[in-house]
Amino acid sequence: MPLRHHAILVVLLALAACSPPVDTAVMPPVSGLVDPDNAIYYANWAFSSPARTRNDPASAARAVAALDYAAGAINTSPRLEFMSPVINDEMLQARVAVRRVLGIPPTTPSQAVVNSMVTVSLALGSGNRSEALAALNAPIFTLGPEQTLAVLANMPRVREANIATSHAEGAINGTFCALGCLSGG
Repeated sequence: MPLRHHAILVVLLALAACSPPVDTAVMPPVSGLVDPDNAIYYANWAFSSPARTRNDPASAARAVAALDYAAGAINTSPRLEFMSPVINDEMLQARVAVRRVLGIPPTTPSQAVVNSMVTVSLALGSGNRSEALAALNAPIFTLGPEQTLAVLANMPRVREANIATSHAEGAINGTFCALGCLSGG
């Protein structure tokens, strides 16, 4: 490896050592998305086209939970070490972008987002709108329950989420690699 590459690697490792730990949630088993790969696949499906979740806030809430969880998981799971640091950063940026759309502060613990969105998804999936609104009545939802539910029913295109989840799925499938992925994806 050329000396220049060693210097870049040393700088990157030094920066990584100074970085705070990534906030990572535990996905509730009832979600069906405990495996980070499945969470990435689902989030990519949902965020690749707003039409896929239009008028289906249950699926949109599940996608938000999947993305928030996966953004942490790919940065902390030893099984996903092969992911490029570029993709890891893209997923964290996507998490912030999706939260912005929903009025969720970027510093909100991932577990709170994941738990709320899974609850909303399951409640709406079983036809219990009042339970979904109660879950959205938490302080993390600055838009309020009704408006947050309206956004979930008509999620706009979130470019960062579309790109990040596409890259992450491609890395898992071995069809995409940004800046030196390690083999094994």
